[in-house]
Amino acid sequence: MVEKIQYSRNLKIYWNFVKKYKFLLVMILLVLIVMQSLSLVIPYLLKLLIDNGELFLNGKITQIVFSKILLTLLAVYVGSEIIRSASEWFRHAILIKLDSRIIKDLKIKYFNHLIDLSHGFHSSNKTGTLISRIIRGGSSIESLNDSFAFNFIPLLIRFIVIGTALYFVDWKLPIIMTLFILLFISINYFLLKAEANSRMRSNKAEDKERANIADTFTNIDSIKYFGKEQKIKSVFSKLVERTRKELVKTWSFYKIRSTINIFITGLSALIILSIPIFGLLNKTTSIGTLVFVWGAYGKILNPLHGFIFGMRRVYRSMTDLEKLFNYSDIKNEIKDAPNAKRLEIKQGKVEFKNINFGYRSETRIFENFNLKIGKNQKIALVGLSGAGKSTLIKLLYRFYDPDFGQVLIDGTDIKEFKQESVRSEMSIVPQEAILFDDTIYNNIAFSKTNASNKEVWKAIKFAQLEDFINGLPEKGNTIVGERGVKLSGGEKQRVSIARAILANKKILVLDEATSAMDSETEFFIQSALKKLMKNRTTIIIAHRLSTIMFADKIVVIDKGKIKETGTHEELIKSSKIYKKLWTIQKGGYIK
Repeated sequence: MVEKIQYSRNLKIYWNFVKKYKFLLVMILLVLIVMQSLSLVIPYLLKLLIDNGELFLNGKITQIVFSKILLTLLAVYVGSEIIRSASEWFRHAILIKLDSRIIKDLKIKYFNHLIDLSHGFHSSNKTGTLISRIIRGGSSIESLNDSFAFNFIPLLIRFIVIGTALYFVDWKLPIIMTLFILLFISINYFLLKAEANSRMRSNKAEDKERANIADTFTNIDSIKYFGKEQKIKSVFSKLVERTRKELVKTWSFYKIRSTINIFITGLSALIILSIPIFGLLNKTTSIGTLVFVWGAYGKILNPLHGFIFGMRRVYRSMTDLEKLFNYSDIKNEIKDAPNAKRLEIKQGKVEFKNINFGYRSETRIFENFNLKIGKNQKIALVGLSGAGKSTLIKLLYRFYDPDFGQVLIDGTDIKEFKQESVRSEMSIVPQEAILFDDTIYNNIAFSKTNASNKEVWKAIKFAQLEDFINGLPEKGNTIVGERGVKLSGGEKQRVSIARAILANKKILVLDEATSAMDSETEFFIQSALKKLMKNRTTIIIAHRLSTIMFADKIVVIDKGKIKETGTHEELIKSSKIYKKLWTIQKGGYIK
């Protein structure tokens, strides 16, 4: 099913970007009026040249008079060309300013909007598609501006100028010209509308293709580990072929329009010229007037074809902008309260109170879930995969709101605070350490952008990274690559730990913080983490039970419910589930 393009909405959003630059719009309109008014200079000069030349040949004016007329015509021609050239320069100069500013505004608006959307949105939309639509949106804005500046407004002004001039030759000429222009535009309007629907399908195919490219290169290691290059190539080949077929259908509309347009313009030229030709036969019209009518009508044909080209670009731009502008209608599921305050954690107490939650309404992860974590208490969450441990952290960070119940920090519901401030008041070492394609130093400093060099290096030492960084040719200025691909899993995790150390917050979350490290590195990091956790509320998620033996309290979670709580020593003696987990992994990982 083809999605309907919301032209009025898209044009309204486009106008909201454009209207900020009223001065530039007025300037370009004045330039276009000057340029289009000059379009009749050459046809009119030719008319005067031919009519006066005929008088000269018939001996009705002298050579001296005719020479003066020629010099006058030459001067007018040179002057008009200078003005036209200068106007063209100004048109491009103004457009460059207008395009660059509006494209910048559009990219910032939608980048910021997408950044602010919920975790749920980003987990269900492909990165490649988002990138494609933002970039395509910038190009579409340029196409729209060019269509108005080079196609639509010039045709309108030229139509008024030429129609007025032709009226003084014969009142029937502007009427015939208007009828043919309306016929020309109407036929192209319906053809372009059909082409726009086809364009939507080809855009959808292109988006899938680009998303596949992004997904492929993100997972290039997995492809090579499993030797699936040929399978991936085959999948991509099918996607490209589908895109090709859709593009062929879209491009095929051009040959239909082109054929019809040539026929209509040829027929209209014949009818328009027949009027001055009959006048010439009846000796009521001069040869100069015939040439003027032909030249004047010829001056409308190129802009008319340009208008259709502009319509095609507008339809294409509207189609390309449709998906991007649809994001405007998507609101963040997680909303700040109208009078939300900034959170400043004083004690670090955390409570999950009567929590009901499920990612889907028909599936509950938590039901009447309760957990209190005291000030500076170290709580470890243990359980098999899917038990709900990571979901609790997402609720704490307010990636999602519970269906019922409250998440409290220092006794206050986190919904009363700005969500960005809630997240910025906690430190986390996530299970998967994703880094920016930047230097190691900047990746660590990301958690505290105003940190001094001394603070950053203190965190580096704390995370056992100093020797590794100093051993690199570029040291702290070494680029880690996209998503940190140039670093090993353990090195990335240590960078993530250094980030959390530098952030220095009252609440610390360790989500399998040492899972990618060898035993020796883990031993040193565990020692550092013990120091880090001092005087902080710490929530630890670990599959490796040896990493949580020093927790104040271990909470065993199974299918979203707390089954047992206690210290390692207590649970080994009293808890069947915990003892079973400990026995299974023998100090290693929970299977």
